[in-house]
Amino acid sequence: MSTNYFDSVPPELIFLLSTSLSNASLNSFISTCHRFHEILQPELESRLTPALAKALLHWAAAAKPHIVAKLLAPPHSVCADHRQSNSQLFGPPTPLHLAVRARNLESAALLLEAGADPRQELELTCGESRQPLHLAALRSDLDMIELLLDHGAPIDSLSRPGGSATTVLHHFCTTGSLETVELLLSRGADLSVAGNRGPALGFVVHADHLPVVKYLLRNGADASVTVPLSVLLDFPPRSANLLYVAMGIPKPEIAFMRRQAGLEMQRWEGLPLDERRKQIMAHLLAHGCSKEDTMGTITMHLTALASGAGYGEEEFLQIVREMIKQAEDAIPTLVL
Repeated sequence: MSTNYFDSVPPELIFLLSTSLSNASLNSFISTCHRFHEILQPELESRLTPALAKALLHWAAAAKPHIVAKLLAPPHSVCADHRQSNSQLFGPPTPLHLAVRARNLESAALLLEAGADPRQELELTCGESRQPLHLAALRSDLDMIELLLDHGAPIDSLSRPGGSATTVLHHFCTTGSLETVELLLSRGADLSVAGNRGPALGFVVHADHLPVVKYLLRNGADASVTVPLSVLLDFPPRSANLLYVAMGIPKPEIAFMRRQAGLEMQRWEGLPLDERRKQIMAHLLAHGCSKEDTMGTITMHLTALASGAGYGEEEFLQIVREMIKQAEDAIPTLVL
């Protein structure tokens, strides 16, 4: 059928056709040509009950910003933070969560300007929650992150996925995105806020990202902190300083689980010390991380650590001492 044919259809017939259509079918029908839209759009809007308008806002948030704008405005004036039940989620999302998850910047801006609260939590499973800012971080959506921060999203709020606790700064320290870390610090992110790997420096040392380690230390990160260690079973140590973390000493519980599963024991290759690890250790030592505290932790748990690394105790200590010596020797070459 041509557009000319549609233009010749009497309006009365078009109205008659619409009466037999559901709201969803009517919406699809008026999208087929400009004439149908022009005649039937008022009919569709007249059918919008408050409940239907709220449901449509959730449907439109991900991909239909023009509909979002219409639903937020009079006469509908749907609340921008309306939550709609969803049996697949423990806590229903707000339209803002849906827009952020779909990376729809235009919809998110409309919702925020209409009063959507960027602090609203999305409960994913029991005990797990994320704010819109955390969803934007998971998608590395920097434009969305800036938009949310501009509208009051709390930059240091903790997300709690899977029993962990992280801020957006922790997330990008883990991924090693120096540009984003710089952006977040310029927007006021707090280096001292602690998550499940300690403060931001703990996350980046765990992830071995040398450029971000250097940047955080230059900007006031505390190299002397003690951070929790991720342990699966009741094996020590449960915490240590960052030099210990940077050394990459294997967790004793990993060796235990390999033995329980009948797998071959793997020796820890602490030496030769690769350049990246040596540089991270050297920077930490140069900024006040204590080698004495590191050796104290190792000595206290020597039997378990040596066994988990696949060495006798004295051989293990020799490797550890040589690693620290090499890092200390590298300090004079650093540009602090």
